[in-house]
Parts: sequence; C-alpha cells; structure tokens
Amino acid sequence: DIDGDGDLDLYVCAFDAANRLYLNEKGVFKECAKEAGLNFKGFSVNMAFADYDLDGDLDGYLLTNRPFSPDENYSVSDRATANRVYRQLQKDAKGNFIMPDHLREIFEVVWNPAGQMHMFIRAGQYDHLYRNDGPVEKGGVPRFTDVTEVAGLKDNGMGLSATWFDYDADGYPDLFVANDYYGSDHLFHNDGDGTFSEVTLEALPHTPWYSMGSNVADLNNDGLLDFMGSDMMGTNHFRQKVGMGNMSQNAWFLDHAQPRQYMRNSVYVNTGLGRFMEAAHMTGLAKSDWTWAVKFGDLDNDGHVDLFIGNGMTGDFFNSDITVAMRNGTYLPDHVDEKRPPPKKDTNLAFRNLGNLRFENVGESWGLAKAAASFGVAMGDLDGDGDLDLVVNNFEDPVSLYCNDSPGGNHRVKIQLKGKKNRYGIGATLKAIMADGEILTRYLTLSRGFYASDDPVVHFGLGENQQIEELQIAWPGGVTQSIKELPADRFYTITEPEKYDAVNPRREAPLFTRMKNPPGGKHFEMTFDDFDRQPLLPQKYSQLGPGVAWGDVDGDGDDDVFIGQGRGFGGRLYFNENGKFEGRSFDCFKIDKDCEDMAPLFFDSDGDGDRDLYVVSGGVECEPGAAVLLDRLYLNDGKGNFSKAPASALPGAAESGSVVCAADFDRDGDTDLFVGGRVIPGRYPEVPASQLLVNDGKGGFSNATPDSLAKTGLVTSALWSDVNADGWVDLLVTHEWGPVKVFRNHEGRLLDETKGSGVEELLGWWNSIAAGDIDADGDLDYAVGNVGLNSKYHASNAHPVLLYYGDMDDAGRPKIVEAEYEGKTLYPVRGRSCSSNAMPGLKQKFPTFKSFALAPLDDIYGRDKLKESKKLSANILESGILINVTQKGGPPKFKFQPLPRLAQISPVFGLAFTSIDGDAYPELYVVQNFFGPQRETGRMDGGVSLLLQNNEGQFSPIWPDKSHLLVSGDAKALTISDLNNDGLPDFHISVNAGRAMAFEANPKETNVDQFLCLQLKGNEGNIDASGALVFLRGESIPTFTQQVSSGGGYLSQSSSRLFFSVGSLKADALNSLEVQVSWPSGKESTTQVGDLKKVDGRYWVEAPH
Repeated sequence: DIDGDGDLDLYVCAFDAANRLYLNEKGVFKECAKEAGLNFKGFSVNMAFADYDLDGDLDGYLLTNRPFSPDENYSVSDRATANRVYRQLQKDAKGNFIMPDHLREIFEVVWNPAGQMHMFIRAGQYDHLYRNDGPVEKGGVPRFTDVTEVAGLKDNGMGLSATWFDYDADGYPDLFVANDYYGSDHLFHNDGDGTFSEVTLEALPHTPWYSMGSNVADLNNDGLLDFMGSDMMGTNHFRQKVGMGNMSQNAWFLDHAQPRQYMRNSVYVNTGLGRFMEAAHMTGLAKSDWTWAVKFGDLDNDGHVDLFIGNGMTGDFFNSDITVAMRNGTYLPDHVDEKRPPPKKDTNLAFRNLGNLRFENVGESWGLAKAAASFGVAMGDLDGDGDLDLVVNNFEDPVSLYCNDSPGGNHRVKIQLKGKKNRYGIGATLKAIMADGEILTRYLTLSRGFYASDDPVVHFGLGENQQIEELQIAWPGGVTQSIKELPADRFYTITEPEKYDAVNPRREAPLFTRMKNPPGGKHFEMTFDDFDRQPLLPQKYSQLGPGVAWGDVDGDGDDDVFIGQGRGFGGRLYFNENGKFEGRSFDCFKIDKDCEDMAPLFFDSDGDGDRDLYVVSGGVECEPGAAVLLDRLYLNDGKGNFSKAPASALPGAAESGSVVCAADFDRDGDTDLFVGGRVIPGRYPEVPASQLLVNDGKGGFSNATPDSLAKTGLVTSALWSDVNADGWVDLLVTHEWGPVKVFRNHEGRLLDETKGSGVEELLGWWNSIAAGDIDADGDLDYAVGNVGLNSKYHASNAHPVLLYYGDMDDAGRPKIVEAEYEGKTLYPVRGRSCSSNAMPGLKQKFPTFKSFALAPLDDIYGRDKLKESKKLSANILESGILINVTQKGGPPKFKFQPLPRLAQISPVFGLAFTSIDGDAYPELYVVQNFFGPQRETGRMDGGVSLLLQNNEGQFSPIWPDKSHLLVSGDAKALTISDLNNDGLPDFHISVNAGRAMAFEANPKETNVDQFLCLQLKGNEGNIDASGALVFLRGESIPTFTQQVSSGGGYLSQSSSRLFFSVGSLKADALNSLEVQVSWPSGKESTTQVGDLKKVDGRYWVEAPH
C-alpha cells in the first residue's frame, strides 16, 4: 500500500522499458510512475519496500541487473585489435584506475592477487534506494527521492534480490543484496541516521557465487532472525559434475574473493553478536539445483518454518558441454539451435523443518515437486483457511497455484498489523512465546525470495499449542507491544496503540569479555601452493598452526606464553608482567625462523628446575627429510633466557610433525615425550614416523618408539592420561583417516589396545583430544574434535568417505583419488577438470563433462587399479565425547557420544574443559573452522566457536550472545590460563594467518569466590607433575576430577593451574574439602584445602618425596 489509502497498489519492474506504478483507486488502477518519480528505465529486477528511515511511509530499494554492452565487440583491452578499441585508463591519487562514466555499469577493474595484475570483469548497473518523502499536498501522489549515494549504498553488482530485515534487533531495518557472478553480495547495516555501513566481511563467512533468491526466517526458534541466499549447486553427482566446468579458469577468484564465494546455497544462523554462522550443508539445504525463489513459511503448521524452492532456467547455460559448444560455435546434437537451448526444467523442492537445524526433502509427498523453470513465488492464505498457499510463476508454462490441504490437527494464528502511518507495519518484528518457552519469530517484510511480494499478513503455525502465551510486537517506531494469551485458530488485526512506552529489553551480562590486547599479535603464513606437487590433495598441509604453550619461564609466579609462527617469521615468547604481556624473540628463534612451528611445549628437559621449550617442526614447504623439519629444543637459564640445545640432545628425525606431549610414562622421575608425525611433504597420505622420546634425566633423549606407535598414522594430536586409573599414564592418539588409538601403559611398555576398546571402528578425521570427567564418576572422559557435519562430505558405516592412493594413470607416480557414495554407487569427489589436469589421459577417455559425470569410479580408473592402491576410509565425521567405561586397572573401554548438532557446524580444532557454573560437571569450549580445503570444497568456515553447558553429562549449546565467545577465523590452539590474575579461567585462541584472541571470564557473572585454583609442585624432572590426577571431594559436593596435562587439545599446552568451580561454599566448608592426588610417581596424597599453602590466590600441593 504505497499511498496509504488501505488497498494494495502495484509496482511493476521492466527489463527493457520504464517501470510502472499502479495506484489502486477503489479497484481501478491508475499509472503514476512518472508523477511519483519512479519511472526508472533500465533492466530493473525488483523493488523492496520498507520504512527504512522510520518516518511512517514505505521507501523503496530498486535492484537492477546488468545492461547489454552498447556494442558486443566493444571491450576494454590492453592492446588494440581490429575489433577492439584501445583505451588507456587514468589513475586517481590513490593509484586506483578510473573507469569512464559511460562504462562504469559495464566493466569493473579488480586486482588479481594470483596473477599480480589488474584485470577487467563484467559489472552491473547501480542499485537505487528511494526515500518516500510523502505527497506534496494531502491526498496527492507520494514523492520519492533517490538517496542511494547519500545512504552509502552504491553497488554495481548484478543484483537479483534484496531482502530487508533487522538482523541485530536495533529497530532499524538492514538490507541484504544478492549479486550474481563475481560481484559480492552485500549486507548493509542500517546506522539509524539514514545511512548504511557495509558489514559483509565482518558478518558473513562466505556468500553464494551466483546469488539469486534470498529470504529471512528464524530457522531454529531462538528469537534471532536467520537468512538464506540461493545458488545453483546440483542436487546429485551428475548435475554437479556437468556444471563444474574448468575450476582453474576461476582459481584466482575462488582463492582471493573477499568474502569467499562458493557455488552453493548459504544458510546464515544468527549469533546475536553481529556475526552469522553458516550451516547450509548441515541443514541439508546447500544444494537445490538452479534456485531462484526461496520461500520460508510454516507450511504444515507444526511451529517450524519450512522452505519451498523454485528452480530452473530459460536454458541450460551452466552445462559445461553446452558452454564450451556455444563458445566454440560448434553443433551439439541435443540442441538444434545452439544459440537458444530449450528451458532447463528442474524439479521444485520443498523441505520440512525437523528442528535443530535439520530439514528433509518432502517435495514429492507434499505434491510440490513439479519440473519447471520457476522464478517468482508468492506465499499467502488464498482461501482463508489459515494455512499458507503458493503461487508459482513458470517460464513458458502456466502459473501454478497450490492450495494447502494440510491436516487440521496443528493450530495456527494469522495476524494483520494496522499501523498509524506505516499501515501494514512493514518492518515489524513479532515474537510468539509458547508455553515451553520456545520463541517463534517473524519479520514482516514483503519482498522475500525472488521476483515476488507477499501478502502483508503474519502467519504462525503453533503445532499442538492452543494459544500464544505472549505476543511481542516491535513496531517500526522502535517500541514493543505485548499481548498475553491469544487463543489459536484466529485471524487477529492488531492496531498500533496511540500511546505506549518504549521498552528496552534487559540483556544479561556476558559470561566472557574479549581481551583488548592479548598476547600473540598476528600469525603470519607465507603463501605456498600445496597443490603444485599433488594437484588432487583434499586440503593444504602448510597452514595447520600455530601452537601455543603456557608456563612460568622466568620464575616470577605467573604464566608466560610461547606462540608459534609460520615459516619465515620465527616464534615469540611473551612474558607476563602482572597481566600485561611483552613479546620477545631470541636469537635461537630467529635462526630457526625457516621452520614451520607446530606444537610447542614447556617442560623441564634436564632436571634443573626450570621450564625448557620443545617446538615441533611441520608443514610441507620443503622436501621430505629437509633440515627445517628437525624439531627444536631450547634450554632455559632459569631466568627466561633461551639457547638452543646441542644437536645430540634429540635423535634428529626430520619428520613433518604435529603434536608433542609430555609425561613420565616410565616412572623414572624425568619427563618423556611423544611427538606425532603429521605428513610427508609431497607424498600425502603416506605415513610419517612418530616418536616416543625417552629422557635420560640429563636432557638427552633417545628414540624408544614401539613398532605399533612408530607408524601409527597421520597424527593430529595426542594426550597422556591414566585411562584405567592404575597409576600409569596411557597414551591416546588422534588420526586423520583413522581411529583414536589407545596405547595402554604396562609398567613402562606401551601396547596398542585400541581393538576391543569401542573406538577401533570410529574412523574419522580427528583433529584434537582433551580430558575431563563429564559425568563426575571419578574417571576421565575425552572430547575429540572432528570435521563435523557441515561440509560436502557425508560418512557412515555403510557409505564411508574414501581416498585411494596409487599410480592411477601409469605415469610412475602415485595420485590421490577421493571417492564418495551416491546410493550404492561409488563416484569420484573431484570433477573432470581437476582430475584431468592431474591425469591428462582422462580427457581422451571422457571427452565431455557428461561422459565423466555418468561414469562410476570403477569405469574411470579401473577396478584393478583401485584394488592395487592404498585405501583410506572415514565413517564418522562428528565431534564427540569418548565416555570412559573402563574398569579400574582393566583394558580401555569407551562409548561414543556426539556433541550437540550446533557443534558440528565446522571442524573442531582446539578444545578444553573447564567448569564455569559452580558444579563438578565441566563445560566444554571448542574453537572451529578450517581455511585449508582445496578450492572445489571451499573453506569450512561456518563456525564461531561454541561453549557447551554440561547438564550432568549431557551437553547443550550456550548461545554466543550469552557467552560472548566469538572466534570467526581459522582457529587452531585453545588454551586456558588466568590472563589477568583474578583467579578465574580465561581462554586464549591462536588463529592461522590472523590475530590471536583471548576472552576473560566476567567476574560479574562468574563469582570468583566459587573458584578454587590449585597448582601442583612436582619433583625435579617433572616440576609440573604432568600426568597427575587430582580429585576434590567434600560432603556437600560431588567429586571433581582433573588431570595435569602437558600438551593435548590441538597444538596446545594450557597453564598447569587447575580451576575448580565449587559453588558458593562458606570458609569452613571450603577448607574442609579434601584434595587427593595420584602423582606420576605412583604415590598418592590427601590434604585438606585449609592445610594447603596459598600464594597469589593459588593453593599449592607439593609432591611427596
């Protein structure tokens, strides 16, 4: 209702003519575009209406697409030809090229980092934001003013949809613009003063590449608005491989676009902190064919918004064979007129929302699976029965009208808002609160999906609920209206009240606060092409760090920290000066700067009572056996000054490693090491050597690795821990393409007892491991990080993900082939382009993309070749908990419990247990993301880290807007230390090629009196008592169990301090708590807290002699 007279008007966009405005005058439409200033001419796509300046009327954002070139032969080139015009572009003061005015909506100059050059790409027209200034005189035609440039919305992408929604709930509508091709999508934050700020890079991890439709909804009923952008990823193997094309042609773009753009749908889950998680693969919505309309609505009235998708295209222009034929002007038998292929009719899809960010395809059973080229889709209750019907506009086919005949068991409510100036309340947020506390949220906006505007009526499906307990309406004016107890199955009209008071919702104080200047600074990673030697690597192995280690190296009583660096930069040691950190580098670090730092570790290598430093060398930026792969041992003079140990101190194995962890596994009084081998440069997935280094007590180490451990696999992490409480520390090792192995310690001999332990069949891409007693039963359980469920990979026992390694093309050198099941058939994961670049013979064997897409794995590489090759498999991708059910002194036994679904949104690397809520059940914090996968896969960057609440052994997410823990980069090591000396556990996170981050526990929310901080003082040779088990017992509390770990997690060594969240105990009760320690020597001690020495807020427990 543009003119506010109570009836619906119509604005029509044209591609090759002026747009038109039809004002509805009691059923008769009058064209008034010119008079209103809306007769824009030039490839318009869609107009999105919202009251963006909150003055009571509707403003419009006009989206336009690219025009055709004025001359198809006209181009901008770096050389003159017979058909091209040569033009030298000028530069501005900043060195940027200046595009002539008449070409700005055709071409754009971009920088190609891969080729170190500028290049031209096609651009689109500028979009427009029109502000509604109202009529000049009462009853007149509204006047619109183009305020695009003033508002900061200048964008010349090839726009296809625009969606208004208030993602940060500040009362001002924000704007998402979906752009096709190379132009980035944009998320514009409304600053509340008529201007917008571009926040795409800060808010979104990546966007679709060929963005088309977009829509907003609360997908998980948490009260926060999520949204989705659509692309054209095929729904099956054949469609994906036919449409994949030449990946190397766009390598520069896939590797360097900001933000990254991938050819798949994106589903953005709101954290409430201005950053979105991305969950398309995990929700099952990543691939839906050539998708235009994305329409959210509760189609079955069960309380969860479902999704309808309109698919298809005017021609199959993304078929790589057709694209090549059209480019070459060759004839394809399937298409008589190669310039005008027939419409591409894809099946429209419907997805039922099952809750917990999980959708299932129900298009067939719901009667919506029509094959068509469908563009605009509108949704509303056409027959007045209270459920949502659909209208679908199909190219070269009649319009489809779908009447919803869902069973009547579920209840529903419809609401129409009646505003004072903004008649339909466009831009209002409505929240229906149910009896169980669940929140159903709707944002009232009309232009949703693609090429369509919906009825301005809000629909809620309520499931079995017979009423809405409370309806909260945030009107566009910024105030909240509350209505209690609305019975279901009604159509309500709610009028904006004349007088009301603004309501400011009370926000809880966060659990953690981000530290402004954490130790670590920025991690640097030199660019290296891992794929040059092995083009079909699934991921990069040159950017797996950095590691972090905490320890008091200068003897002043607080923890200092070493943080590794990438090749060419050298690690740094940060000295803790009462909570302020000063970074220093030593000559020995600088000399070894060409080493790639992986896991560091502080321990007393030579029994002199101070902490020395061991650093694992890793990466693949060298040849196998290169000197830069030698691990390093740096000796401490007791004052925090380091020098390199003699070369004879270590065996001298030049392996690309990952983890180092320390314990006195043979009980001889000194600290021994396990060092895990990660990869052999240029020969992945061949297994490198791992080492068990035995300390001679004088700082010399010898290799005593049993055969079962030396070639255990591609080691990612490890942890010494007494699994069966027999007093001897065992070794747990995580692997890529393998299980979490358990090496039981038989009085100084490590034996592989993985078989029969319950984990031998759990073959994953495990990244990390940490110990914690999650069920307060007195033994240690183990959190293990995996790749998660939000990627293109899917694994199960019946259909594992596979990798073959062998000489597939008889070229004399082994190649990598990834494989995955579709149904019962095994197909290659990689496409024709990448596969044939690595093995050129495939181009002749499969001359077309279609022939390659149809071929199963056996037909491509041959059954015999596959049998001869090394075969690796993974059947589980979930991160989870290994619940310890081992009998004391017996063989290891575990049960696997997956972490909550939200924790599976991205690969888990760093993880750590600590209790924050005053009970014996420790919470688990995980940090996520991996930016190393090859470009066909794209970054796995959907996570922001996650704190998991422990409810007596069962975990549930603590949403980021409550914890305020948000890490969006390529997070790696996670460590716990008291950063500000307040007695509370704080978090430190390293980020690959990014800045280190730290979060301090908020004393306002975490009562310092509830925490008991213990530190063990071990004997000479093991001054931190690495491997010790600590039990805290009292009459009024369950038993706390923790261990002192030197190394673990992912490339991590946390502080040796132990934090116990004991709740609000009076002094007498606190002092009467018993601290029982099972020491690495095998001895035990029991002491009351009141008898312990307390220094600087820590209770010290000394080892018995």
